[in-house]
Amino acid sequence: YKIYKETFLFLREELALRYLTNRELDRKLWRFTCEIITNVSIFKDLKKLDKKIDEFISDIVRPFEEYEVIVPIINLDLQKITKKVCGVILKKLDERDLEKWLGLSKEKWCPHIWREFVDKSVAIIHEKGNDPKLVCDRAIEKVNLIIVLLRVALLTNRFIHDEQTLFRPSEWILCKANKTRNIMKRWKRGYEPIPIMIDERLWCDRNIRDVLEDMEDINKLPPKLKKCFVISLTWIGKSIEEEDPDLKIVYLSSALESILTRVDDKKKGETLAYRMLLLNVFLDKTFVHPAKILWLYEIRSKIIHGSELSIASEQDYYTMRHVAIDTLRYALEVIREKSIRNKSEFIKTLETQQEEKIKKILKWLKEQGDDRSLSIMECMKNNITINM
Repeated sequence: YKIYKETFLFLREELALRYLTNRELDRKLWRFTCEIITNVSIFKDLKKLDKKIDEFISDIVRPFEEYEVIVPIINLDLQKITKKVCGVILKKLDERDLEKWLGLSKEKWCPHIWREFVDKSVAIIHEKGNDPKLVCDRAIEKVNLIIVLLRVALLTNRFIHDEQTLFRPSEWILCKANKTRNIMKRWKRGYEPIPIMIDERLWCDRNIRDVLEDMEDINKLPPKLKKCFVISLTWIGKSIEEEDPDLKIVYLSSALESILTRVDDKKKGETLAYRMLLLNVFLDKTFVHPAKILWLYEIRSKIIHGSELSIASEQDYYTMRHVAIDTLRYALEVIREKSIRNKSEFIKTLETQQEEKIKKILKWLKEQGDDRSLSIMECMKNNITINM
């Protein structure tokens, strides 16, 4: 039974079998298992067993195809630029592009569907798969991540407001593999953001460009470490979309936790505050006072645990957003510089490779004299062993 369950879970992770539901996969594996058990005398011959396994795999595996998926992005105007971000192409689709992609002229397509794609800014994703719906689902995941990344990058420009970055994927999707073309529509709740126009000058803004270049490194990380950054980036994106400042603070706290804390950390707020400080000091960057970070985290705790409502301000959100974006970028910089492979190694690097700086930080926190700074100092002393 244990071997059967382990085998099922291994098969469930295979991309080539994602088209099967859990019930379908379980039924096929169970039939195969029963056949092996009831004919055990035959399959003691390992050659026959190997042949049977090959036949089973051949039966359940559906071959991959190369898909190209086009997703319009509403409230985004890319003008005449075409850019590639983390493997996703961003461009504006004109009539000639669309006719070439479809293999048909405008007159042969429904005018309503045509209008959903022509002269729209789109994301173009290349994805391998064996089921168009699952391919489109994975493509949408990538588009959502790119949208969050673009929002984060754009908001490093102080003249751009949150409302201008609320572009989103359309409900319509074009999906093509070889000679087959599918048009799909998803349901999505709408909202009324402020459209933004991105031209070459804005795209080349130094801060925006630096963020996008930094984020390319996320795709190069080991899977578990990459997951931490994807989660953090996603929470930052949710904070941008959210209207309530309370929830914005909660989401951004989660974004920071994903990078700076571990499950077994006792005092999450104090730990997060001093590790943020260590990260900034490690790279000789300016920083928000750690007591301020702890205070904002305490706001998060009051909201989460139901003791307070409507206590966060827009200014609190702007401070926390700035810290979260910088933490994401600086953490990537340290990981790249030190060739770090996992989260524990990253935290260890912050806490062990700058002993003299740590002593100065502890002294500085003590000199601040306020309760939060002293609490951060005590937490830091308990977690880090140095020779005083």
